[in-house]
Amino acid sequence: ELTKLARVRIDMPNALDDDWKIDVRKSSAHPPRNVRDRLRRIIETIGAGSRRVYSSRGKRLLDESRVPVWQRLQDKNEIRYRVNPEHPLLAEFMETLTAPMKRDFLAIIELTGAGLPVDSLFADIGSQPEAVAGSAMSPEAHQRAVEATYQHLIRSGLPASDVIDMLRSTEPFRSNWAQTESIIKTLTQETA
Repeated sequence: ELTKLARVRIDMPNALDDDWKIDVRKSSAHPPRNVRDRLRRIIETIGAGSRRVYSSRGKRLLDESRVPVWQRLQDKNEIRYRVNPEHPLLAEFMETLTAPMKRDFLAIIELTGAGLPVDSLFADIGSQPEAVAGSAMSPEAHQRAVEATYQHLIRSGLPASDVIDMLRSTEPFRSNWAQTESIIKTLTQETA
């Protein structure tokens, strides 16, 4: 049940049609036994984490050493995503707000998370997974995000090497690493 929605794409030459029992219309295939066994083991490994039974309150399932913009929460049989209000850029901004403005800003963040178009994402990923991409940031917004996140994490006492590792593994910094790394180099030269 847990793996029925998985999609696997395998590209192979026509010479393997007999081994895979592919019909003339190429509408069905039956992989060789050794491939089926290997795929079964891979799918079981991938699905192992989703088979855990959760009997407690919802908890964050992302690695705490990263600085994600989105948090993934699982509560019983429900998975939700929300904007991470503890992200360094958001946390730094909220420090500048008055109490009523902070409350309003948190409501906007909550609305953004609740408005995530899950049905559309699911449909798009199911039909054209390679066409689904994250939203792009303007160079100015990207620079501001790198600067605020880097400086916030350095002020929190983390070594620069750990901060760089965290940014390298987190979107939107990971997919724009050349630009991110250039901004970090500029920041470290300014503070040196």
